Amino acid sequence: MIVHDKFRGVFKSLLQPTTCKYCQLPAAFFDNKCVWCAHAERKLGPPVVCSECRLKAAFAKQPLRKDKPLLCRLCRKSKSKSKETSLSEKSSESVKGSPLKRKNDFTDDQKTKASKASVLDEQGFEQIQSEQFFVIQQYKDQILDLKKKCGEKDRTILEREKKIAILNAEIIRIQREEKEKTLLLQKQYQNTVRSLQEQNRDLSRQVRFISPLFFV
Repeated sequence: MIVHDKFRGVFKSLLQPTTCKYCQLPAAFFDNKCVWCAHAERKLGPPVVCSECRLKAAFAKQPLRKDKPLLCRLCRKSKSKSKETSLSEKSSESVKGSPLKRKNDFTDDQKTKASKASVLDEQGFEQIQSEQFFVIQQYKDQILDLKKKCGEKDRTILEREKKIAILNAEIIRIQREEKEKTLLLQKQYQNTVRSLQEQNRDLSRQVRFISPLFFV
């Protein structure tokens, strides 16, 4: 496939992710932002400093709550995972009673885990769909921007070609006028020379006619 030079750099930047300038993850495909940070910035505004990692990667709705720490996505996930682990450990330590109760609790725990896994799978699928949607939207925005730039360049080229055509027409007109003037001057010169030659011949005849009279 032949790739136009105008789009070669775009394809290269899209295929090779860079570091996101907010969360510092190597997942930025457009404008040095990953899909999640780009969407969050578009929806919630510019990021603020995270209370944990001190990166400027926390997004929050306005107005900000002073009693609630602002966390970035990674710190929030890490904290949520730690909380789930702690609750799971407490739950396992507090399990007491008959073997039947433990069996029922174990069955309920399996059902809960299966339900959570199903929810996580659905959330993961939705997140993938969302990321794909925003990546496609970024591609569309970038293509529209390139089309706009190409249109502006095409208009600039057309204007330059128009000016060049006008200048060429002016040059041709000047050359034609100069040629006409040159031809006119040549014609006038030839007429003048011819007239002088005729006058010279007339004078020569007059001299030949008059000269014998002086010697009589």
